[in-house]
Formats: sequence, C-alpha cells, structure tokens
Amino acid sequence: MWLTIRRPLLKWALASIASITLPGGTALAACPHVPTPKSFYVVTLGDSIMWGQGLPDGQKFRDLVTGWLQAQFGSTRQVIQFPTRSHSGAQITVDASEGDTAPNLPGEIPSGHPSISLQVDLTVSDLRQRGIDPVSVDLVLMDGGINDVSVIEILKPNHSTATIQRFTNAVMDKMASLLPKVESVFPCAGIVVTGYYPIVSDGSSLPELMASFGAFGAELGGTGGAVAGSGLAAVSKPQMVALSSAFASTANTRLAEMIVQLNSSPGAPHRVVVAWPNFQSDNAYGAQNTLLWKVTDFVGPEVDGAAGTNPEPPTTPNGIAWNRARACAVANRASPKCLDASMGHPNQRGAQAYANVVLGQMETSLAPYLATRGLVENPACPALRTREGLLNGQILTAQSDLATNAKEQQDCQAGTGGEPSHKPKQCGAAEYRKERERDTATLHQAGAQLDVVRRQKRQAGCWY
Repeated sequence: MWLTIRRPLLKWALASIASITLPGGTALAACPHVPTPKSFYVVTLGDSIMWGQGLPDGQKFRDLVTGWLQAQFGSTRQVIQFPTRSHSGAQITVDASEGDTAPNLPGEIPSGHPSISLQVDLTVSDLRQRGIDPVSVDLVLMDGGINDVSVIEILKPNHSTATIQRFTNAVMDKMASLLPKVESVFPCAGIVVTGYYPIVSDGSSLPELMASFGAFGAELGGTGGAVAGSGLAAVSKPQMVALSSAFASTANTRLAEMIVQLNSSPGAPHRVVVAWPNFQSDNAYGAQNTLLWKVTDFVGPEVDGAAGTNPEPPTTPNGIAWNRARACAVANRASPKCLDASMGHPNQRGAQAYANVVLGQMETSLAPYLATRGLVENPACPALRTREGLLNGQILTAQSDLATNAKEQQDCQAGTGGEPSHKPKQCGAAEYRKERERDTATLHQAGAQLDVVRRQKRQAGCWY
C-alpha cells in the first residue's frame, strides 16, 4: 500500500525559479516562497466523499493524505488541514429558490447546501478569521457533481445511457465554472480534483442490490415502494451497470479535459490535477471485494441511534453511524436517505484507495508545482525508480524462464509434453542445465542490484 512504504523527506535546496505565469494569470513571483518554519496549509471542499461519509476522523482519505504530508516534513513544518466545509449531499450549485445557506447540520446529514461554490467563500471567511490570507494555502482537495445529477437518477433503469451522459455533461459545465473560481481564490495552491467510480458493476451482488433498492424504494414510496424497489433491482441490474459506468466515465473524462485546459498556459507548472479512483468491477457496491459501505453494514447502530439507545464510541464507524442516526432523528430526518447515508460511500479500504490515487498525482504530475511550496523530493528518485522497475522485470523474467525450463524437462522425461516419449538422456539434460545456470545467475545478480537500488532509495528519502 502507498502509505506503508513512504520514507521521510530529505530537505533539498530549491533552485531559483524564474517568474512565470500560472493558469488564470497569477504570476508565480506573486506567491511567497515558503520559509521552512511556515505551516503547510490544506483546504478541502466538496461532497460526502470528501467529507468521508461513515468514517471517523483519521480514517478519511483527506486525513490520510495530510498524515503522509506531515511524515514528509517531519518536525520542520506543521501540516494544517483546516476544518472542512465539505458535507454529505453537497451540490456544486443549488437552485436559487432553495437559498444557498449554511444550515447548522452535522456533515453526515445529507443536504444540498451550502453548495461547493459557497463553501469556497465560507472557507475564505474561516481563514481570514484566523488571520490567514488565502494566498498562503498550499493545497486544495476538492470534488463535486454526483449530487447535482443524483444517485437516484443515475440508477433509474428507465433512463438511457445517453440521458445520464447528458445530465452529467450539464453538471460538469458547473464544475468548469467552479474550478477557475477556486484557482483565483487560492492562487498559490496546488489543486487536486477527485473523480468518481461506477456504483454498480457486473460484480455487484444481486441480494445486496435488492436490499439497497428496498431502502431507496421505502424512501420514495413507503412499504410498497420498498417491495417495488427490490424487485426492480432484481430485473434491471445490467442497465444499472451501464448507467453507473456512463456517469463515472463521462464525469472523469470531462474533468480530465478541464484540467488540460487549466494547465495550458505555456511554461507554467501544472498546479491542477484530477485523481481518478481506479475501482474495478470487484470493488463496486455489494461486490466480493467492495470498497464501499453496504446498506446492511450498520443496521444495529442506526436503529439504536434513531432511538437514542446503546451509544457507540464516536471514534469507530459504528459510532459514526449511531451519531448520524441520532442527528437525523433530532433534525426530523429519520428516513433511509439520512439514516443509511453511508451506503455506497468508500469504506476504510476505499478511503485508502482514494488516498493512494491522490498521493500518486501529488508525487508525479503535481510534484513540480508542490516543489515551489516546499514539498521537495530528491531529484535522484525518478531514475532510481526506473532502475528498480527494470530489475524487477529481469527477476520476473528469470523466474518465469526457470519454471518453464523445469516443466519442459519434466514433460520430456514423462513423455507428456506433446513429443514422442524419450529416455532421460535424450531430453537435453545438459542444455536444460545450462539454461538454468544462466537464469539463476541473472536472478541472483538482479536481486543483488535491486537490494542496492532500494538501499539508495531509502538513503535518498524517495517517496515510494
């Protein structure tokens, strides 16, 4: 896993950087160079995935990313993640008739507002109250869009994939307007926009889908709706798979196109990237290796929380479910949409997968820009990683050749290799031995060189 193989960051001096223009017209020279004692400021904006639905503090992917950053800086700089304005249900924008406000609700309770656009303004206010200029923010993590489309709409079997693509493109137009605002408000920050995953796949368990759609059906139409919802899931799984894929692929394609446009200024370092979670079919909702919470995961704590009985420790997912259900009941929102709000969101392993892809982008595409904010890796590390990959390839090839050599000789002696039966002395024993000696020597030499390269990586403080 990414976070288990990080090494402490070595402090390397930055070469002087000429004044260049960033996307949006902000001159790099206008961004103050970072003195070592300065804290590294992180801002987070978005919906329930950024909030970390169902996860306690410390297990949310934004906390994992912040923890990795702190490990790189060690004791030289403090990494500060400001209290997030992200929350469950957040939309990029909300209908003017609803009013875009900041209701006093816990982040676990779904609510369209404050919108992500308003979250930007609220975050600026939060920073200024602490005496911090937004120009000092080093990193922004953000997402948005799925609630503007609506999960219910994405999974309605009577929709066509073209309909979902049209809905998603309209919502991504909103994101295309929001991103320049974020760039302008935080002119010196690297920006990571996280994407989405297909909710339902061929690997999704039908009983789990029926249970989840039963909950959705109850939300939409009472007991009868629950029965109809579970029955609908039983007959329409292929369409839900297609619709889920249409939303995720359209959203992520549009995000990638936006990032290319935002980073198109000649000579400017890329400071905006998209982190696309590469969830596989087996990771979708209700699949065997799912990375998402299921509707059946927290039934007990949710029932107890709604009733106010048997409280759970707030530092566990069960405790988060209990407290969410209690807050839903207090706010008169004790419906499946609120009580089961963690359903379909990344669990602990899903949050780790998100952290991995965010860190991967920070260590590659975004690394040159983050170097201007003081997050620097030894420049020798990319070459060491390339050498490590080549040696790993040599080892795998030698291992495969040794296995093939042994099997071919065994088959020859047994007369089962597709050739006429041979006596052992006619099976090229000397040739097989020479090949084994050659492959074994390659294996040992590459292994010894790999140990040296890995030691060099540790000494250089390479990120991975």
